[in-house]
Amino acid sequence: MKTFGIIAEYNPFHNGHRYQINYAKEALGADNVVVVMSGDFVQRGEPALIDKYKRSNIAISEGADLIIELPTIAATSSAEIFAESGINLLLSTNIITDIVFGCEDESPELFLKIAKLLNEEPPLFKETLDKELRSGKSYAAAKTSALLSVWEEKEQLPIVSHFFNSPNNLLGIEYTRAILKRNPSVNIHPLTRVGSSHDDLKFNGSYASASFIRNTLLSPGATENDVFSFVPHEELHILKQSIEENTLISPNDVSFILHHKLLEQNDLSEILDCSNELSNRIKNELSSFLSFTQFCDILKTKNLTHSRIRRVLTHIYLNIKKSQLLTFKDVNYAPYLHVLGFSEKGSSLLKEIKKNSNNPLFTSPKDINKTLNKNQIEILTSDLFAADVYRSIMTNKSGTTFPTEFTRKFMN
Repeated sequence: MKTFGIIAEYNPFHNGHRYQINYAKEALGADNVVVVMSGDFVQRGEPALIDKYKRSNIAISEGADLIIELPTIAATSSAEIFAESGINLLLSTNIITDIVFGCEDESPELFLKIAKLLNEEPPLFKETLDKELRSGKSYAAAKTSALLSVWEEKEQLPIVSHFFNSPNNLLGIEYTRAILKRNPSVNIHPLTRVGSSHDDLKFNGSYASASFIRNTLLSPGATENDVFSFVPHEELHILKQSIEENTLISPNDVSFILHHKLLEQNDLSEILDCSNELSNRIKNELSSFLSFTQFCDILKTKNLTHSRIRRVLTHIYLNIKKSQLLTFKDVNYAPYLHVLGFSEKGSSLLKEIKKNSNNPLFTSPKDINKTLNKNQIEILTSDLFAADVYRSIMTNKSGTTFPTEFTRKFMN
């Protein structure tokens, strides 16, 4: 039996995501598809447009069989941590045979060769990396130079350089690195993205990026019909309901929570990913704070990217600290398997996971808390806090209360 794994955000789910699931099942012969999905906060350093349970239900209706939540610390961290946690969670089920992921260049051979070199870090690679960093290059540029320095086929250098600097390829490389570390027998299936690129604010036929769809839906007066061509039909009623309930969440919906936290917190040195440079800029510019996005623009410098700033600000209001990353490493980036949804076939997968995996599996935290160790409880506590923060944002925006992770009725 072939069980494929996918790592995703589905923020929101669109036709490109449906294409990927269908490709796994129809072209690659997957019997089942298991998805590790970001929860209520995503790698852009923002709250998800729609809550994790709605996004999970959409994915199940479009062919996924089992949805597992990616812990908040991984979902809001760098590509390396995001990828390693996603892969380790999937492989901890002990039922995954294949991984499919989106990319710009569909070359399994290049993914495997680059990932192997990065995992090995030959002496020349390390020397070149250190030299380039000392010269003032960014880490990404220095890493590219280091990789090219150890690449034997010199005629391939332009191809490798382009390949290594494409956003989805980079994430695919990190997926492949994690697979090689944990279980090299798992097959990889890079799949070229169809339609628009990751952050493209245009559309291409029936395909549009998640960024384009979010921007469209968050525009004044928007309706679900404005994205009719780009999302599956089953998703439209959920979007309509979210618009009517005023529960589509934008980055600026966290502004008050963030501002309050920044005024309250003097020491940012323990916040995950927060450098001294960024900490000082936050303190110096705090009196100019108007909103989340406006403050990100103010903090932006040549050495501080928007994505890095957004993630750090998210870590601040979610209270995610550097010490928590050490705890996360101690549980191999895969503390437990929190099930967000499953299909009828997925219920059989849950039985297989319980039989084959040592990782705690649960649909509600009230059923698992007593069986977790100290490190797992620390990560779970952080995830529960993030869920409460997101719930409070929805309540503040809509004027309606929502169930907690403990009182929610699991529906499938």
